[in-house]
Amino acid sequence: MLTVVGANPGLSQMAVAKRLGIERARLVHLLDGLEERKLVKRIKSKSDRRSHALHLTARGQAALAKFKRLAAEHERHVEEKIGKANLERLLQILAGFT
Repeated sequence: MLTVVGANPGLSQMAVAKRLGIERARLVHLLDGLEERKLVKRIKSKSDRRSHALHLTARGQAALAKFKRLAAEHERHVEEKIGKANLERLLQILAGFT
């Protein structure tokens, strides 16, 4: 969720739910947790009082940067273990699950 919100600041809750393929009720629960941890903030829409725009907080941006670094490090580690060709093949196989 942090990746989607970070790449699309101001996106509505409904738009995030659609992009992630999850139900709105589940999204609200996830957002509550992220908001409690001060990673995401909801800002009421000026054009639609029922809607909220989502933004990462400074803490959320730092967490996302850390997660991206960890993911890249993990990917490098996997590539060292199985080789570049096998990693590419693995990623193709995993892409089929979406």
